[in-house]
Amino acid sequence: MTDRIIERPSGDDPEEDAAGLKKLIEINSGWIWEVDADFRYVHFSTPGDIGLGYAQAEILGRTPFDFMPPDEAARVQKLLEATLAERRTFSGILTRNLKRDGGLMMVEKSGIPLFAADGCFRGYRGVDRDVTAVYERFHKLDSLYALAPLPLFVADRDHRFVEVNEVFAALCGTPVPEILDRRVEEFVPGADEALRHDFATVDADRKVDDREYDWRGREYVGSVRPVQNISGKVIGLSTAWLDITERNIASRSLAEANQRLERYAHEDYLTGLWNRRTLDDRLVTEVRRAQRAGRPVAVIMADVDFFKRYNDHYGHQAGDECLKAVGEVFKKTLARAGDTAGRYGGEEFCAVMGDTDMKGGQTMAETLRASVEVLALPHEGNPAGLVTISLGVAACDFSGVSKLEDASAKSLIANADAALYTAKAAGRNVVRC
Repeated sequence: MTDRIIERPSGDDPEEDAAGLKKLIEINSGWIWEVDADFRYVHFSTPGDIGLGYAQAEILGRTPFDFMPPDEAARVQKLLEATLAERRTFSGILTRNLKRDGGLMMVEKSGIPLFAADGCFRGYRGVDRDVTAVYERFHKLDSLYALAPLPLFVADRDHRFVEVNEVFAALCGTPVPEILDRRVEEFVPGADEALRHDFATVDADRKVDDREYDWRGREYVGSVRPVQNISGKVIGLSTAWLDITERNIASRSLAEANQRLERYAHEDYLTGLWNRRTLDDRLVTEVRRAQRAGRPVAVIMADVDFFKRYNDHYGHQAGDECLKAVGEVFKKTLARAGDTAGRYGGEEFCAVMGDTDMKGGQTMAETLRASVEVLALPHEGNPAGLVTISLGVAACDFSGVSKLEDASAKSLIANADAALYTAKAAGRNVVRC
């Protein structure tokens, strides 16, 4: 019987060739089979008997599909349908096969068509190989990939999904099979640009830096690694996403808390104005700036009139509200970039004004006094019948002066404080310099 597939020339001793072939088959991890035109076994070598657990007599006359689970048999038949109809060669088809003991064996099938001398098709001859161990290793890797708690996917050079795990599919709200082979851009806006950059980076033999994504209301950091074929060529990019939404929220909350603490260290907790320490620092800075620039600087000290009586009559909570209202007047009135308003302590307020001479300081103090009076906050302990403030102003002009012994920050505060006491002695609700 002559077959077209036989191309190897025979040796000088046919029996020796046959013995060698038999030895080769026995030591091979696979087994040789032959089927007729109806795909029924007419030959099956020994290793297959051992692997499947069936005697040769139980295999011959049956088809390979008889040794597969029904769903697998239907899948493989459909897969081979066109190949068998056209009598083409097939190779590397993975199938699940039933063993006699009920177990499963993963088999890789390859086969070539056989033709008689007259050209009539007479079946297939092929090789089956037990790849269960290899398949189990890959299956474990696939399972690890599929069940990984992080969103994972692999994109090819056409920017299409070739691998996607269940976590990523769940985030997309689309089953894995419906995501595969679709463009990443469909699910992740901006992915095309990112993938072009990342492929260019790995092609240049550089590491892709992690990047953060805002995606569907969550924040992720993506880690990208190249996927290579056996020749070392980069054929895709594997991406893992880590959800950092809560971490970023916590980080922002911590930053905001630190900013609040920093603010509290410089602000008065009641009025929101600068506190005394900050006022002292700002005054020193302004005096030094005025000395360098040869410009004036002014300080206003203010005190709520008869405030102890106000607290005693209306209560401390009302007293706090009163101080807040006065503080708001200072905040709104002293609005220039070079102005600093603060609560100096108790019912005492202070303002530091750069590039302001005595006349300018006096004008600002009068504006503050009138603005508090306009509030018309009732105060039965004040002869005026409402809340008023007294103010003292001090200033120093450094024009043409390099340094003045009595023009220190402390001396300005002392002079403004002395002017304040003069205003109180003059009957309160007035400005004195």
